[in-house]
Amino acid sequence: MSQLKTCLQCHQPFEIQDQDLAFYQKMSPTFVGTTFPIPTPTLCPTCRQIRRMLWRNEFKLYSRKSDKSGRDIVSTYAPDSKYTVYSLDEYWADDWDAAQYAQEYDPNRSFFEQFGELLAKVPRVPLFNTKTEDCEYVNYTSECKNCYMSAVLFYNTENTHYSYMAYQSLDNSDIIFTERAEQCYFCYGLTDAYSCKYSVYLTNCRDCY
Repeated sequence: MSQLKTCLQCHQPFEIQDQDLAFYQKMSPTFVGTTFPIPTPTLCPTCRQIRRMLWRNEFKLYSRKSDKSGRDIVSTYAPDSKYTVYSLDEYWADDWDAAQYAQEYDPNRSFFEQFGELLAKVPRVPLFNTKTEDCEYVNYTSECKNCYMSAVLFYNTENTHYSYMAYQSLDNSDIIFTERAEQCYFCYGLTDAYSCKYSVYLTNCRDCY
């Protein structure tokens, strides 16, 4: 029988349906004849999704200083973040050794407390970009050129602005989930499209509006 619970985070009601309860029962592990039931969630689906996504920041960019050189850099980590951040070229350089941040494990302290200390002091990249040119304000991007304020661009995407998840696309703005799109604007879900505007889910199309 389904359950109605109140989220501990946002305090909104949410339902745990019968199929969810059946799944938890099915996945509950059994050791030496004893079953350990998986408890039902204490957070609603939206708050659980927020918690899962805490590790990935794609769009929010900050101006901050590199912790290595003091240079101005663009980063997904805020200036007051506790994490150590190097510029991309400093991070991949050979003049520092990650082993210098190693620490001994103390069994008398919380593992996660020590793990958090390690995460905070080991240098991180400011953005997840590789093989890009003139793409200072993009994130999670590879092999792209002249792109701006976008995320998750790949495979020779060029001159694309304010976009998300574009592949092999050229001269676009405000596009999402596109592959091989050219000169498109304000579109979603395009494949092999040319000069399309305000369109969704098009394939092999041109001059659509």
